Amino acid sequence: MATVLLPIDTNVETSPELQEQQYVHNVYDQIAPHFSSTRYKPWPIISQFLSSLSPGSIGLDSGTGNGKYLPLDQDGSILTIGLDRSLALLSIARGAGGADADGGARAEEVRREVVRADALLHCWRDAAFDYAMSIATIHHLSTPLRRRQAVQALLRAVRFDGGRVLIYVWAVEQDPLSKRVIPEANHASSSATSPTHHTHTSKPSTSGSTAKEQDLLVPWVILPTAATSSTVKKGSRRSRRKNDDPKPATIEVSISTGTGSEEHHEVSLEPRSSDVVSREPPQVFQRYYHFFETDELHDLVCEAATAIGLQVGPSPPTQSMLLTTVTATRGVEIVNRGWERSNLYIELRLWESS
Repeated sequence: MATVLLPIDTNVETSPELQEQQYVHNVYDQIAPHFSSTRYKPWPIISQFLSSLSPGSIGLDSGTGNGKYLPLDQDGSILTIGLDRSLALLSIARGAGGADADGGARAEEVRREVVRADALLHCWRDAAFDYAMSIATIHHLSTPLRRRQAVQALLRAVRFDGGRVLIYVWAVEQDPLSKRVIPEANHASSSATSPTHHTHTSKPSTSGSTAKEQDLLVPWVILPTAATSSTVKKGSRRSRRKNDDPKPATIEVSISTGTGSEEHHEVSLEPRSSDVVSREPPQVFQRYYHFFETDELHDLVCEAATAIGLQVGPSPPTQSMLLTTVTATRGVEIVNRGWERSNLYIELRLWESS
């Protein structure tokens, strides 16, 4: 059974900070243990990015969540510092990669470097890092301005001469296996009662297809059964199996596919005989997402870079620079971009010429 996502009401005036507090920060603090139990396998392109870094590199994971990428450190050759707003997730991220990440004895053996801060803020001196990542974070910001500020914070954080940046966001174009249904854009009205304060951003399609809503609420469901209780180890086979099994009287639950993206899977609202029976209803948490059109992430990066004085494009040849100017020039090159399992990604490299 597919889930039709709920558009947010763009006619109700609420500050973006309050909207994100209600539909992003508060939600992740409440669902942190259950959310973390579904985030256990690194995405391939991100793993490749981290493995390609030079030994000795120091980087930033902005919106680190449960810190699943912090252990990918080339056996200690690189160091990634995790940043997040959620204290609940950061407490998990501190022990990321431990043999028993849900609180067992060996969790004490691992202590990752994490910091609580906002992804919009430039918390570091300029060029403090060799690389920076933002994985599935910027789509939680509810205005174009705030999304641009988050990109600018990443660009400022890395060194000018070769600093690298990787960004992932959810896409309007969904994988054929995805059970999310993104509704068609309706500028005249909105079916949801959830407030936001920004200009509606669904755009006319350039490919002839119908324009889709882009600002939506995505449900996260926690069932009151043994399969989702805190007594089940995060990421365990038992936990994932019970979340994946299709059963009668189902509801959609957002979980990780384990191979790269979050999907919705049907789970039962009726406990099986082997489950712990509870009379409590399932908990449903609505999370705000901005789904990106095909070229929107590319355009966002270009706008963000230009606004802080960076040229967009490859570094000019040295000889031409010597002939034309003696002024230092800084820019950012788009190394790679694409679509992967309902996500858009873009990889950047900064350059400096003088």
